[in-house]
Amino acid sequence: MDRVVGSLLLWIFLFTGCASPGGGRQEALSALEKTAELDRSGVNIVDPDILAPALSYIPSHGNDEEKMMLWYYLGRIQFNQGALVDAAVSFERAGEWAEKAGNQHFVGLVNRSMAGIFNWTMNVREDSLHLRRAVNAFDAAGDTLHSAEAGLRLAVAYYNDRKWDKAYAQFMKIRPSAMKNEMLAFRYRLCLGSFLLDAPRDYGVKDALGLFEDALAFNPVLPMEKCIDYGYALTLAGREREALPLWDSLERTHSEGLLQLDYRRYCYLKAQGRTAEAMPYLERSARLQDSVLRIQTSEMVSRSQRNHMEAVAREERSEAERERDLHRGMMAVISLVLVLLVLASVVLIQKERGKRLESQQTLEDTRRLVARLEEAEKRYLTKIHTLSRDVRNTRSALETARSEYLYLFRSSYRKLGELFEAKYYAKSDVSLSKKVGDILKGIDGGQDGNLQLLRFIEDKLDRPVTRLREDIPDLKDDEMWLFCYLVIGYDASLISLLMDVGSINTVYSRKKRLLERIKRLPPARAKRYLDLID
Repeated sequence: MDRVVGSLLLWIFLFTGCASPGGGRQEALSALEKTAELDRSGVNIVDPDILAPALSYIPSHGNDEEKMMLWYYLGRIQFNQGALVDAAVSFERAGEWAEKAGNQHFVGLVNRSMAGIFNWTMNVREDSLHLRRAVNAFDAAGDTLHSAEAGLRLAVAYYNDRKWDKAYAQFMKIRPSAMKNEMLAFRYRLCLGSFLLDAPRDYGVKDALGLFEDALAFNPVLPMEKCIDYGYALTLAGREREALPLWDSLERTHSEGLLQLDYRRYCYLKAQGRTAEAMPYLERSARLQDSVLRIQTSEMVSRSQRNHMEAVAREERSEAERERDLHRGMMAVISLVLVLLVLASVVLIQKERGKRLESQQTLEDTRRLVARLEEAEKRYLTKIHTLSRDVRNTRSALETARSEYLYLFRSSYRKLGELFEAKYYAKSDVSLSKKVGDILKGIDGGQDGNLQLLRFIEDKLDRPVTRLREDIPDLKDDEMWLFCYLVIGYDASLISLLMDVGSINTVYSRKKRLLERIKRLPPARAKRYLDLID
């Protein structure tokens, strides 16, 4: 009898030891510390295997601080791999554990990393939101260095979003004299110098040159864009003999052209009153103006990405809670068996075989259930990733097509210059009216321009007009052209001019009717067109 009891106790001890391993803790913490040290040293880690011991142990057995660090450094690895959605999910988890642990320093690190994701996708508003949270968290932790670094990034985010007063106020909060880190002070001077050159009103534009020269005293090698801005600051100070050779040397080393340099040359020549010389540089840098459309489109995609990230995070949190509940239930059953063994050993000895078989069957059933849940989760995540990729591909194709067409179409607006010539040389109002009509027809393109637009959309976006006509056989020509104008991104005022309807309200009414016709199609086909014009 003693032998049977001893065997059963040994089996239970081995089982509980496997369910709650203790020997893996040191290996997990070593892996976590090694990853943290590499990240602090500036190494961009891309191999997730370095965290494998920690991932197998800490989610079930680690404390709040260890879980916080695990998910943060996993997110850093995923970000370095370019897996932004996975990185955002990991950072969300890290933020939750950091809040539970009360670690404001890591709350700041997590928000700074989330800002990096949205900065990469050009979503300036989400970028600045997370940077504000990071600054507040670093301040609460008394971490002045990280607070100043995040504050500088916040000032640049406001600058990129053209929120001039907010950017200036943020720059003024973190003067370089208060920075103990020389590299951070170097970056501050360059960023503030560029801001002062671009701001629409004078916040102290004369100080820009001094900031660049202070930065040069620390490091004589400036980033290329800042080198261009330094040259522009020299021209504003009347030191063209230093600026122009600097710009010429940059052009010689970049034969493909520099848009930022073209724009700065345009500003310099225009300020000199040399408009004719300035205009070719403005035309070459026209792509800078297209960035507004690109940023708006990217922000719509980024909002979709964020919604997807939050949905994935909620699903994974629910799955983790289910696994924890399952683990607790198993441990409760094992504890109950141990108590019963002590209190009623004779009864358990008689039923040993039956209980063991029952426990094994329960374990097998549990494993099968977990396997089914994991398989369902994989299918769900695969479907989400596929849908997300399709959305990004569609948005990217539409963004590229619009940008290319607008860039090609921009040249037509040069004809507006003819309008000014017509104003001075017209012999009568009748001849002026005829001349204006001819110019507008040239800009519109007439029937040839519409056909060119139709061919452009068909080539760049996989024949959407042909497919729409197949899905709606009685589609009118006016509805077809309206669809083309909406795809390319024209606003209601321009469409009313091109379609000669007289009022933008008529355009809105026609668009509403077109959308209603499309929405009556099967959902999958309707979505294909709505993604292009909504």
